[in-house]
Amino acid sequence: MTVREFYIAAGGDYEEVTSRLMNDTIIKKFLLKFPGDGSFAALEQSVKSDDAEKAFMAAHTLKGVTISLGLGDLNKATSEITELLRGADVADAPAVHKSFACVEENYNKVLTLITQID
Repeated sequence: MTVREFYIAAGGDYEEVTSRLMNDTIIKKFLLKFPGDGSFAALEQSVKSDDAEKAFMAAHTLKGVTISLGLGDLNKATSEITELLRGADVADAPAVHKSFACVEENYNKVLTLITQID
């Protein structure tokens, strides 16, 4: 799978990312580093432990990473959970847990797609 094909499959904006990161070699370099970013794991742990403050920080960080990499569908999901967590109490917010499931689904999709990049 080419980098362009990756972005189509991931619901991202290849042209926008290319305008910032210049070429496929650089984009691929950063995409391959994405699985090592700990933001998703921190978000998952924080949501599971009902720690709204830590969950917000992790979601906000993940949102920034997904914006930088142009991961459209995952960015939409992380943006939603970030706003749900802003000033929220995870234990009292079933919507946060539902939103996290969407983030997790999109995150896993991106990880799978990254392994298919040529």
